[in-house]
Amino acid sequence: MAYKHKPGSGTIFKVDDKSSENYPDYKGRIVLADGEEMEIALWVKETDRGKYFSAKIQKPYKAPETSVEESNKSDDDLPF
Repeated sequence: MAYKHKPGSGTIFKVDDKSSENYPDYKGRIVLADGEEMEIALWVKETDRGKYFSAKIQKPYKAPETSVEESNKSDDDLPF
């Protein structure tokens, strides 16, 4: 059984295989107080005042579903 976070908690892991500079340094999942699960990404930034995290929180990505009808469509179905 997969671990489930309690509301108001989460985990963040270091990304060791960054594919580009824009890719986050840390990624994880959190559960908001209302129980909604979110993805969190962190980037390590630096200014003259020191290092800090820049963060982005968003709903988890879900790949678009392709209907069976669309996947079975061929060029023979074109009206011309």
